[in-house]
Amino acid sequence: MKRHYKKLIAIILIAFTFFAPKVLSDDLGKDICYQWLQGSSPKWTGIAHVWHVVSWQVGQGSAASWLEKKARSFEKRNSGVYISVEGMTAQEYKKRISEGEMPDIISFGPGLIDNPVEMLEIVEAPDKIKSSAKESAVYNGNTYAVPYMMGAYGLYINEELVQSAGIDYLDVSAGGIALNDFNELLTLLKDNSKEGITPLVYSIKENAVSPVSLMYLYTGDGIDDTGALFKNAASTTTEDKNAYSLFYTGKAGILLDTHRVAFDLTNEKSEMAYSFAVTGISSYTDMVQYLGITKTDNSNKKEVLQKYINYMLRDDIQKSLSSIGVFSVVSGFQVMDEDPLLSSFEQAILTDAVVPNAYTWGQKQKDLLEPVKLFLKGETEGVNSIIRVLGIIRVK
Repeated sequence: MKRHYKKLIAIILIAFTFFAPKVLSDDLGKDICYQWLQGSSPKWTGIAHVWHVVSWQVGQGSAASWLEKKARSFEKRNSGVYISVEGMTAQEYKKRISEGEMPDIISFGPGLIDNPVEMLEIVEAPDKIKSSAKESAVYNGNTYAVPYMMGAYGLYINEELVQSAGIDYLDVSAGGIALNDFNELLTLLKDNSKEGITPLVYSIKENAVSPVSLMYLYTGDGIDDTGALFKNAASTTTEDKNAYSLFYTGKAGILLDTHRVAFDLTNEKSEMAYSFAVTGISSYTDMVQYLGITKTDNSNKKEVLQKYINYMLRDDIQKSLSSIGVFSVVSGFQVMDEDPLLSSFEQAILTDAVVPNAYTWGQKQKDLLEPVKLFLKGETEGVNSIIRVLGIIRVK
């Protein structure tokens, strides 16, 4: 009988030696046995459907594919919970919602949902999130979503045009660009550039109104009484659907656009006839992506989905945002510190960011388009309209 006990003990020890690395190693995932041993089995199990609604362009790759990869790692740590990720356009989202479909979690950008009370659960947002980004998901005093990634705006400067206009080389690699430098730069470009050269071109993309970022470069918190950002360089700007092409072909001195362009220009740099400098210009951004839990009567399910949202804010998960070329929502947390081109953008929004409200931005964006164009021409009428729309404090 004792022999049988000894054999049984030997078998158990051999089995433990074989399986222990898998059970104990966090890198290899946490299987069902691990969950049972730890007593941390999820209160709810099943398939959670995540809809990623594309609101703005990431730097490279696909945000939906990135979410899928992170879903697999979450599943390993939460036995019985499966995350299904589906990417779609805003138009497809609206169509499916109108047909009665509804995800469990929605990844969305500003302006997609105008009344979160009817659609989303109240959630908890960790304190480590940049305060303005966190506040942007609040509606009537309650938090209905949690930001988890963000983009930024910047100026792309044609260094050869700047130098040919008689302007000393402007080092914008560290700390961004100052207002006086920018106004002087535009004025000199206007007065000294060859015919056919536009000093500044900008683009207004869907859900991304880049010129608003210039207002925060100008004042920090508001707009001054003159209302003339370019008072010494009026009529130097142009909105063009091909703003990128004008800059790429050397027909524009400065391009105002999103950080995504840095990836585009880098990929085409070998074919460009000139060198360019980049600077993040202000702490403003309307490129934020949120996670919200749709209405549910199952408190256990909501708890697990909240756990998923919190998981997406872990340091290692946020650090991996660099793989798709976007920035962290965690205050002071760098993901692009080894990339000199993109670190300028990141520095501008590193500790905090001026972010419009996620639910009112849709209408405000429409109301801003024409005033923004007037603002860029230095017309007071445009400034007054922008102040009304955004509620910006007027600086005396």
